[in-house]
Amino acid sequence: MKQKTIYLFITGFLLLAVVIMSGCIEEVGEAKLVIENLDAEYNGRESTIDDITIEFRNISVKNVGDANFGSLSSRQKIIFEVVVDNQTNSDYIFEYIKPNETWFSGFLQDLSFEALYDGVKRQPREYELEGVLYIKNESGKIMDSKNFSVSIPTAKIGDTILISKAREDRVSLGFDMSLNSWRIEPNAYSPENLKDVVVNITVKNSYQKRKAAIPGISAWLMSDKGYVELGGGSTISYEQLYPEEETTGEAKVTIPKSWTPVEIMIVYADEIILLS
Repeated sequence: MKQKTIYLFITGFLLLAVVIMSGCIEEVGEAKLVIENLDAEYNGRESTIDDITIEFRNISVKNVGDANFGSLSSRQKIIFEVVVDNQTNSDYIFEYIKPNETWFSGFLQDLSFEALYDGVKRQPREYELEGVLYIKNESGKIMDSKNFSVSIPTAKIGDTILISKAREDRVSLGFDMSLNSWRIEPNAYSPENLKDVVVNITVKNSYQKRKAAIPGISAWLMSDKGYVELGGGSTISYEQLYPEEETTGEAKVTIPKSWTPVEIMIVYADEIILLS
């Protein structure tokens, strides 16, 4: 009995030593994170004519190294840094990624990556934005980077565009807007100093199956020097239209006489409208 007790004691001691030693063994190798995929998209619903919002979807980061990145008990920081036209936004997460394992972001806005959604300032006639997404470790060392580009859609007088207040399913809850013509005329209250840029528009309830109200239409204007002004509304805002019914009116922006208008953007539309 005494001999058995000694045997059990020695066995338990050896097991304890193994456990202690295993905790002291350092992991051999190095974690290496690379960006496998990145989808960058222009978000017209959240943009203005000079302040562009870019959404980042479906980012995937893979550990191609031979060691864990972090651990279950101590997740490591991954910094996501976006640079567009020398403008920088960043955010971070804490993650544990095993070798050959991939982390997927889904839609970053759902994961509170609000800092990556700050507006990117654009200049007149700039319709393509190029940038870089960096991933860095907690010390700020760059682990990988990936280039991306985003196209801003444009329209011209004579085109038909969609306006919609909806964030999702924009077509079925939207209206068609035809851009009929545009003109410049003296401002009625201060013709010596101001002028009005007027766009003639036709709005049609093309998609909805019931009577619906046109959203409050207003327009952003950009000059050739990048100056921006928001108009005061349109003559047909909030009109009720039956299915397939249409109405024609005007949207107006008042600007200084010295400005040369080059672009307009209708609120609730994605496109920048070229005035040429």
